[in-house]
Amino acid sequence: MQNLPNCPSAFITGNHYNQFDVLMIKKLAMKKKKRLYAVVAASNLEMPHLIGWIVRNFDSLPIDCDMHYLSHIFPQYLKKT
Repeated sequence: MQNLPNCPSAFITGNHYNQFDVLMIKKLAMKKKKRLYAVVAASNLEMPHLIGWIVRNFDSLPIDCDMHYLSHIFPQYLKKT
């Protein structure tokens, strides 16, 4: 907690990807009373069961390798948040 900055916005990332990392980072954000948006691979939105539901419902911003998506659609998601 002491290493989390006291600023209006930030990007938090790990050195690897695991869908459950989002839950731990979300818990830290809640302790700081901050809203957290997680950038996730668009394919993770299609995951079944609990983890898929979590990714779809916990302020996820989907990202994809498609250049049109990255240059036109994803920036709009970022602008809204």
